[in-house]
Amino acid sequence: MDPELLVESELNDGRKLIDHLVYDDFEVTVAFWARNAEEEQWQLYIASPCVDEKRLGLAYKKVFDSLNKLFDPWVTPLDIKLINDTNPIALDAIPLRLKSSSTPTRMQVKQLGTLSNLEIYIYPEDKSLRLFVTVSYLKQGESNKWLTSANIDKKPYRRMQFSGVVGYSTSFWQGENPEDVKHANVSVLVEIGPEAHMLFERNESLMRDSIVGQAYALADETFKQRHPDAEIVRGR
Repeated sequence: MDPELLVESELNDGRKLIDHLVYDDFEVTVAFWARNAEEEQWQLYIASPCVDEKRLGLAYKKVFDSLNKLFDPWVTPLDIKLINDTNPIALDAIPLRLKSSSTPTRMQVKQLGTLSNLEIYIYPEDKSLRLFVTVSYLKQGESNKWLTSANIDKKPYRRMQFSGVVGYSTSFWQGENPEDVKHANVSVLVEIGPEAHMLFERNESLMRDSIVGQAYALADETFKQRHPDAEIVRGR
């Protein structure tokens, strides 16, 4: 770790880890990198209601499991410090996060709970939500027409930065070639605001077309990269 400042790789991988934690149902209330003015080592503080001070080992295991999902991360297990979101350190950090910009904000802080004379990079609060949509493509007989349908997971993912296509899957029988594929699924995270989610919960049909429309636009682009000549037909 750079003794003077954090480089973009550490900041980005810290953000990715937070997203993975949220996706893995490990809620993150506030997160920031910090170091004392007299020290060189930066630590990534993650405050969460999932952290039980009496069972820290279990919380760290969950976090390390999520960390292992990152490809060659710059963040290491030794960088991470877990605290409960009622810890005075977290309570002092939350108002700073609310004032931060759309990117991690660097600032000098005199006191965070029991910590003093700190330099920190605090991650912003993301109030937007993500809905997980699976777009399915089914080939119609021997034609090159593919019928599509979409399924929305109603559970919202909170405090995630990433949106867009997150996966592509398909299968074919033994002995078949990849071009013999008859169906495929594209997984998409669609970003919506809290107000839109309230409307979705109250009147699913009102918002469904908008959410599905966004998912189709993103999924079709990925699907066409693999099947450029496909004629896509919308299902009901």
